Amino acid sequence: MASSTQAKISIFCAMIVITLILSSAYIFSVGRFSIPQIFSNSIYSLVGELEVGDRLAEANLTIYTNFPAFPERDYVYFTSAYPVDKQPLATWSKLDNSKRVCDDNLIIYGEHFATAHDIVFDPRGMYRPEATGGIPLKDLIPILNQIKPDFGKYEPGKGLWKINCNSQPGGWNPVHVPFYGLTSFISKEEWSKLLLSGPNGQNITVFSNFTIAFRRGDYANMHQYTMNTFNIFLLMVALRKQPREITLLIVDDAPQTFAFDQAWERAYGPTIHAGHLKSPVLFKNVAWNIPEPFSPIAQYKESEVYYLEDFRSFFIQQHGLNPNYPLNCTRPHITVIYRRNKVYHLGNIEGNVGRKILNEAEIVSAIKSVIPNVYIRAPLLEVYPMGEQLSIISSTDILVGMHGAGMSHTMYLPRHAGVLEMFPKDFKVGRPWYCVYEAICRWRKLHYISWENRNSTIELPFDQIAIPLDMVVSNVKSLYEKICHVHLN
Repeated sequence: MASSTQAKISIFCAMIVITLILSSAYIFSVGRFSIPQIFSNSIYSLVGELEVGDRLAEANLTIYTNFPAFPERDYVYFTSAYPVDKQPLATWSKLDNSKRVCDDNLIIYGEHFATAHDIVFDPRGMYRPEATGGIPLKDLIPILNQIKPDFGKYEPGKGLWKINCNSQPGGWNPVHVPFYGLTSFISKEEWSKLLLSGPNGQNITVFSNFTIAFRRGDYANMHQYTMNTFNIFLLMVALRKQPREITLLIVDDAPQTFAFDQAWERAYGPTIHAGHLKSPVLFKNVAWNIPEPFSPIAQYKESEVYYLEDFRSFFIQQHGLNPNYPLNCTRPHITVIYRRNKVYHLGNIEGNVGRKILNEAEIVSAIKSVIPNVYIRAPLLEVYPMGEQLSIISSTDILVGMHGAGMSHTMYLPRHAGVLEMFPKDFKVGRPWYCVYEAICRWRKLHYISWENRNSTIELPFDQIAIPLDMVVSNVKSLYEKICHVHLN
């Protein structure tokens, strides 16, 4: 008995060592990616390569009034031919739901979004002195011990956005504006002085592209990224703006991240980090994106959320992929999402990631043993560019994974797909939002199965869990049978 116990302990210790080796290998492999490569179509790569444009000397950045058309495609979603008869667009399209101030230079659509003409963004009202946003995350990791705990945060103050108004409108409370009450109404005299507050007292830089400004809650979280991208899609539908017509302004002080920064530009064109701006800029046309808490995707108790399929199709096509992957039951594609420790953002500088699967290889083998001719993938999605992630997910028939932001990829699965989402013991207690990915599956009418562990003995140190193989096999088999309308012995 004692020798049997010792053998089990030895096996467990060996598994821990193997896990640490794999984690080290993973971190080494991530080092192969070069962050600057992701800006091949961005304004950053254009600096010094074009002769036109106004240079912001303090920011070492050139902003151009005419960007190259990117991407070279228009969509019916952003034209008057596209119906907006479902919520929330049905409400937004009614003019009586908006509030207009400053001679219609500022229009507020409830608490959802707002647009403005001739408005100044003054970064001096945004940042703490020690914070500099828009730095690649990979450049911050080597100096984490030198970074203050509040790095990446900012204290927005009145005056971050400034607009010309003779007097503040009566009964108007800017705190309810979705861009967090950052507007300052200033007189014509103050406005004239402001227009001379550019670098070295020169005229302020003018940016004429239509700009969508937004603030990220968690810059390294796939779920919040999906909420923001869907919100921007809805805003573009409401304002009838094609991707080639817009530029994004990220109004926070967070670092750049590999997969997400690349994807912003791939889906919506040139992207500016407000952290790169050190002096005021006059934006001719701005829209503030729907805040994350107001996103339809955040309303997980709703029975229906509309426009998801059109958004999915648009987003996948923007990455050069076919959104209409056909079901082939003779060669089903199954994807098992892996989770690994890594520094994804500065709020977790230890890089600890919870809900890791201990027996990943056994799960893959077990699925292969029961599904005939299966093609199975087990990627660590976050090390891939977004286009590669979408290539995997948009051709996945069954998705298997622990609850986590990676399960936001349920948004991009084919319409016939099935999902097995797994939870650790007692995870759902005190977390009413645990059902966010189930909600996406419900809205998209995907096949969905949830499993929650009730056996504490299979939850191990280092936030690992040994998933029961019979549970995975039975549920994946059930999903396959539902999708393909067959019965497996």
